[in-house]
Amino acid sequence: MVSVLDTTLDSDVALFVDEQTLEAAKRHSYQAGVLEGRDMAKVFAWMRPNDLIWNYWVNNYLLGNEPPVFDILFWNNDTTRLPAAFHGDLIEMFKNNPLIRPNALEVCGTPIDLKQVTADIFFPGPAPTITSPRGSPATSRHSCSVARSSSCCPAAGISRAS
Repeated sequence: MVSVLDTTLDSDVALFVDEQTLEAAKRHSYQAGVLEGRDMAKVFAWMRPNDLIWNYWVNNYLLGNEPPVFDILFWNNDTTRLPAAFHGDLIEMFKNNPLIRPNALEVCGTPIDLKQVTADIFFPGPAPTITSPRGSPATSRHSCSVARSSSCCPAAGISRAS
């Protein structure tokens, strides 16, 4: 499972993120009661537009070729709805990035400070995935101060422990 603790974005999807867009997305899901799976799939596609949008636009539309088999496209079509309240919470977490700031997030009345975590942590970051922008799992390790942590990115030949 890939987990992104720091939602600072330096990717193509960030081109579409501003206060108005985030509020419109929340309003849309609250009106429907859910975020439809097809809408979530569009967001994931824009996290990897070269693989999931432009490649097919050029290959299929401009060149008239049949689309090649691609496992992520199959996964992306197997959608699940997201409850509107949870979608709103995720947008607020994305917008405010509370996990990198001590005590900016509370869970059941307990303030969260990742720098106070004393357990060993392993941050897997095998490669840019459909659910995480390039490098974000590996850079999330800097949000924590732990006795020992390690992160790796085998596809890039990176493996380090501290």
